[in-house]
Amino acid sequence: MDPSSLPGWGERPERGRSYFRGTDAVPDSSAFETVGSRFAAVAAAHPDRTALVVAGESGDPTTMSWAELSSRAGAVAAGLTLHRSTRGRIGILGRDRAGWVCTAYGAALAGLAVVPMPSAEPDEALAGLCARSGVDLVVALADRPAVELGATPVIGFDELAVTGDRPDAGPPARGTRSADPFLYQFTSGTTGAPKIAVLSHRAVLGAATAYVCGAGAADGAVVMNPLPLEHVGGSVAGMIGALTVAGTYASVSAITPAAIARVIRIAAPTVVGMVPTMLLDLLDSGATTPADFGSVASVVGGATSVDPALIDRVEEELGITFLVAYGQSEAPCATLSARADTTLQRTRTIGRPLPGRDCCIAVDGEVVDEAQVGELFVRGPLGMDGYLADDGALAVVTDVRGWMATGDLCSMQDGVITFHARSRDVVIRGGENLYPAEIEPVIAEHPAVREVTVFGLSDARLGETVAAAVLPVPGATIDTDELDAFAAERLARSKRPTRWFIVEDFPRTSTGKIRRADLVGRLAGPDA
Repeated sequence: MDPSSLPGWGERPERGRSYFRGTDAVPDSSAFETVGSRFAAVAAAHPDRTALVVAGESGDPTTMSWAELSSRAGAVAAGLTLHRSTRGRIGILGRDRAGWVCTAYGAALAGLAVVPMPSAEPDEALAGLCARSGVDLVVALADRPAVELGATPVIGFDELAVTGDRPDAGPPARGTRSADPFLYQFTSGTTGAPKIAVLSHRAVLGAATAYVCGAGAADGAVVMNPLPLEHVGGSVAGMIGALTVAGTYASVSAITPAAIARVIRIAAPTVVGMVPTMLLDLLDSGATTPADFGSVASVVGGATSVDPALIDRVEEELGITFLVAYGQSEAPCATLSARADTTLQRTRTIGRPLPGRDCCIAVDGEVVDEAQVGELFVRGPLGMDGYLADDGALAVVTDVRGWMATGDLCSMQDGVITFHARSRDVVIRGGENLYPAEIEPVIAEHPAVREVTVFGLSDARLGETVAAAVLPVPGATIDTDELDAFAAERLARSKRPTRWFIVEDFPRTSTGKIRRADLVGRLAGPDA
């Protein structure tokens, strides 16, 4: 791409072109703050407010006030100062919510950056990720206490908090700036080895503020989010989102429908953020009723493309307003539909860019006309600074005008963006681009289909043909001939799958995204 071909900084959008300018609207609250300074300010101003609620399927929930969380995070911060830190990065391993939150805020108070470690990885793989990310120390939470990670020292959370015990957090460490790194985020790795996106304090605070406020949260709001904290959907949108409004972060000790339903009843959230698989499980379980959502301004779905039929079902069965969000590890909380949008905009698009983002749609380095499909480009101070390279340097991936390619194919109309496909997922059949996001909702209308993923398989004559992997509704049996006939009535011939795979489950990331590369590798045999 010619680095000078996309709009320059401050360049005004041209009528009829797919370019939205939003960097002038960076939230003021994130301009000079760090996560540590914001945490200390909230704890001092609202010590008696509830900061944390974590519930399971039964038993007493774990709750902390901001004063209690400040004391525990302060103990962690003091403990971390006793350990030599050359790079200023600590890893957090495990999914114990309370321990994770205390450790992350303790690191922020100590002036250290956080590296969320993927908990599902085996110890050998984790040791490699520690070496790649350059962490000085890994804090192992209660659910991952006994680990050896090569040359990287590991300390248990309980031991760390005891060695650094002190009554309150006090002021954050000096010398940390809003532009300094706070989060070294492993990307989801759905198509290959994960990269490490480097996000500043300004980026996570600004992105989280824009997201929760756009979803309807105000001062003191309860933000309920069960996504794992090792993912930006949990850490930035959930934990940091609650911090930015001096509110409550509500979550679950284990991601089950019963636990999610229970924490919604206990915490009475304003904003609920979930991914489609969680919503499907919640609806199918019958664990919740519309009355449970009486406090909820909006339920936000994201982290993967959201099936329109699921949105309709959620709104009808739970009586809620559904919004669609879009973001990446590299650019968290980038777009969001709005409560005031038309039903079509609110449920069938990914909304408008949130404050602090410029977005454009381009093909071959040129901004396309409105409604045309092209690659989505994002820029602004709320995205990553770059990837952490193997030599420890920062690899900047933006062009000279600040644009970062997302790898996602979208279109834009009046500033509203519609997602079509990951560029790597487009099926090119006989020279025609076919977008899975346009085919999957049609197949999902079949009453026996719970989830479906469409992908391309190599074909000697056409280049690629369309294939579909289908997960049945529990207890249902699916006949592929019936599916083929169903698709034939609703899809153009070129879009109809020529091969069907019935699966018992999909390989997934910790947030429920389907690992498409793993799926295709598993299903595509030698004659595929």
